[in-house]
Amino acid sequence: MLKRYIFFIAMSFLVFWLYAIFFPPRPPVKPAPTESPVDSAVVAEEEKAPLEEPGERTEIKTAVKPIPLDEKVEKPEVTKEQREKEEEVWLENDYCRMRFTNYGAAIREVVLYTSRVNKEVVIHGKEPVRIPRKPVEKEELNPLVIMSAEEGGLDLSTHTFQLKEKTQRKAVYELDLRDTGLRVTKSFELARNNYFLTLEVIFENSSEATIPVEKHQVKVGTVFSPDQKSRYRSIGFMALGAGKVQKLSSSRKKIQSKSFDFLRWASVSNKYFALILSPEKSKGKFVVIPQVSEESSSKKQGDDWYSMGLAVEKVNLEPGKRIVHRYSFYAGPKEYDRLKGLSGKISGDRQFEKVMHFGWFGFVAIPLLKVLKWCYGLVPNYGLAIIFLTILIKVLLYPLDQKSYKSMKEMQKLQPLVAELKKKYKDDPKRAQMEQMKLFKEHKVNPMGGCLPMLLQMPVLIAMFQMIRSAIELRGAPFVLWIKDLSKPDAVLDFGVEIPIIGSSLNILPLILVLTFVLQSKISRLASPSGKQDPQQKMMGHMMTVVFGVIFYNMPSGLTLYFAVSTALRLVQQYFVQKRVD
Repeated sequence: MLKRYIFFIAMSFLVFWLYAIFFPPRPPVKPAPTESPVDSAVVAEEEKAPLEEPGERTEIKTAVKPIPLDEKVEKPEVTKEQREKEEEVWLENDYCRMRFTNYGAAIREVVLYTSRVNKEVVIHGKEPVRIPRKPVEKEELNPLVIMSAEEGGLDLSTHTFQLKEKTQRKAVYELDLRDTGLRVTKSFELARNNYFLTLEVIFENSSEATIPVEKHQVKVGTVFSPDQKSRYRSIGFMALGAGKVQKLSSSRKKIQSKSFDFLRWASVSNKYFALILSPEKSKGKFVVIPQVSEESSSKKQGDDWYSMGLAVEKVNLEPGKRIVHRYSFYAGPKEYDRLKGLSGKISGDRQFEKVMHFGWFGFVAIPLLKVLKWCYGLVPNYGLAIIFLTILIKVLLYPLDQKSYKSMKEMQKLQPLVAELKKKYKDDPKRAQMEQMKLFKEHKVNPMGGCLPMLLQMPVLIAMFQMIRSAIELRGAPFVLWIKDLSKPDAVLDFGVEIPIIGSSLNILPLILVLTFVLQSKISRLASPSGKQDPQQKMMGHMMTVVFGVIFYNMPSGLTLYFAVSTALRLVQQYFVQKRVD
């Protein structure tokens, strides 16, 4: 009986944990003070745009007044006519290309190539990934734009910069605020073989008086919520400061800024892609500023956006002096090995790989990811790689499984004797318990022997779950037949109508998983000396089958494949163990 209780507690923990991930409560909403959307996702592939050289420029005249120490630069509005004359250029390498605008001298769009264009990248699929996937009407959300902080300050998001230098991987913009004496130069340089870009911002005082460089934020970027229904929040606001990764709330009600005296990076990300901004000097006064779009009843699925900015303190600039702020910027897939390798190339070890969240058992999930990629190197199909990894895990856990099954089988043999003891000492529960323990000792059976090995496997199972759920390697990766994308449910038929709990499609792998649970229940019943299953166990088995069927029905097919194969292997092992013991 104790064994059943422990088993029930362990399975209940797993069920509640899965439920909390895939059926989180919708947080209450509170309007945020920002304006517009950006994101990272997949859209229709366009022809690869050639690198554009600047054409005829039309400068937007702005009424900028002198800047006393207690005032800030005024922000000009961009009219529709002016926007039509916007000048854009591209920086490009073998991994991505970035489109820059002269309004605010910032990134308009990042296009990430797939493995069809470059075999070295891990992004699968026919279509490129664009960040953002929707047009941005407000410059304030563009990555690397300079704008005011929460309480105001320097805002250059709509000022017209002049392009001073342009090569395939480098662009230099300059803004001269003549009436103030402040000159701003922004230099962008894209890495040769990565999703990495360096930004150098120079503030120079060309006047004869001390002027302030007001507090401002450099935008990390913006991502959208999924453009399809999702059971869990995949948006993340994170910062690595004070020696640890700190997650900031993305709830409208709980969203707030956070100050740091030491900061390695700030990031906003969705499930598979991340935007990361890292200041060259980690020591200083920084404020990480998250923003969320205002709630609107007219918004469609995927219209909500989540943005992040990194604010720096005000500095007074003496005549003829200048200050330089340098940043490292990453816009690409959440690929562990790439992020870790990139971190080591930057002074101070930026630890970009920590943007990937594998949960409590990340120390187990990371080696599993490496083994999965190793399996893929042997068989270039991630579906087969998942199956091979599952088999490998079962082989490694075989001694624990074997001990668990044998112990459970021995306990089943003693059940008739246990029942007699309970009947004999029904009026004395304490004596009944003592006699049961004596019986177990005589037959050399440990009542905990069936459960402890299962509990020891929980970290591996949870780590495997977390790893497969977030691995960019599985996004767009096909398996066989109808399974075209291991990061999505394996839908074979669209009902055309939303069905509660199930959704709008027919998915095959979850049904196969349910079948394995049913077979497991039957094998357990046949293993019983009486050939019948305990009513409580039977009810629990039915409940687990239904619950897991519901939870896994709309899970990524890679996850469902892992659990289905793992359960099938467990059935085979359990069957042969019972045969040997009998």
